[in-house]
Amino acid sequence: MAWTRKLPSGRFQGEYRDGTGRKRTAGTFLRQSDAKHAAEDQEAAVRRGTWIDPQLGRVTFGEWAGHYLATTLNQRESTRVRDESYLRSLILPTFGGDALGAIEPLDVRRWVAELARRRAPATVGKAYQIFARIMAAAETSGYIARTPCRGVSLPRTPRAEMRFLSAAQLDGLAQSVPQRHRAMILSAGWLGLRWGELAGLKRERLNLLRSTLEVAETLVEVRGALDFGEPKTAAGRRVLTIPGFLAAELEQHLAHHATNEDLVFAGRDGDPLRRTNFRRHQWLPAVSAAGLAPLRFHDLRHTAVALLIQQGAHPKVIQSRLGHSSIQVTLDRYGHLFPNLDQAVADGLEAAHSAALSENLAAHMPHAGPN
Repeated sequence: MAWTRKLPSGRFQGEYRDGTGRKRTAGTFLRQSDAKHAAEDQEAAVRRGTWIDPQLGRVTFGEWAGHYLATTLNQRESTRVRDESYLRSLILPTFGGDALGAIEPLDVRRWVAELARRRAPATVGKAYQIFARIMAAAETSGYIARTPCRGVSLPRTPRAEMRFLSAAQLDGLAQSVPQRHRAMILSAGWLGLRWGELAGLKRERLNLLRSTLEVAETLVEVRGALDFGEPKTAAGRRVLTIPGFLAAELEQHLAHHATNEDLVFAGRDGDPLRRTNFRRHQWLPAVSAAGLAPLRFHDLRHTAVALLIQQGAHPKVIQSRLGHSSIQVTLDRYGHLFPNLDQAVADGLEAAHSAALSENLAAHMPHAGPN
């Protein structure tokens, strides 16, 4: 039962017991009725099971963020480094010294608005995503009663313009790079492999007799160090069937240009490829020579999708070959490239209806009897 106690100062302190029976204070007030109401509110929260220890709410965001990151599992090293960078430069300067329980929704909205004035929308969105994830964990762990990440509007992130090459343009680009990189460019443009999937492709994953390629590793660069890891999602690990012409290109590449015993694609010295170096010394000169600038390496992945759609590939097939986690991801990104799907559905419904009418008509036609 809640009660009050008069202090020597003449103020009143509300008191109650938590779930363990320990005596707690609900604050100090000028009026006894206010102290009693505060204590009763806390006691009611104990009975409902929603009570939060006030001491936990006094833990600073910076302290809690450190605990949270240290206990995060199943996170790639490159992702961890990126999150720590966002936290250090964009989040902690504002919230690092604030008590978790003192951060209000208005504080979060004000921070997002200020960030949006000096950072790109995608950067703001990622910083907010990390902050919201940390605060949600604080709520789940009982440090705060409710996350302050509510009713926050984020700046719209403009979708990056996709660039698609024709088959002829892709071949022209492959002709513009040194011969030892030709097979890599063609693999990116016809199979839709990401940079890390190509740079991390091991010879044991390539079966030219069966014309298959298994994506099982990816190469990422973290703080200047190269690291081999698994694909981000289970769908990212996949086996692709290679068209005959590309299998022949890869066979020629392994016979004449492979410089690493383990990797399919490597530098002239046999070291794993570094994206920045490749872009500066190989990619940009080739794009310029082919007359295709501006062009990103990732646009070769978009090109692979466009080429598949031209062949009438079903979205589910495209999802599988690209390693998307769901068909929704595929349709969200490339649905606009399927202009004939809706018409095809309408044509199919029309055909089904016509078939039904014909079947019913045949069933009700009088049959000629014996003479």
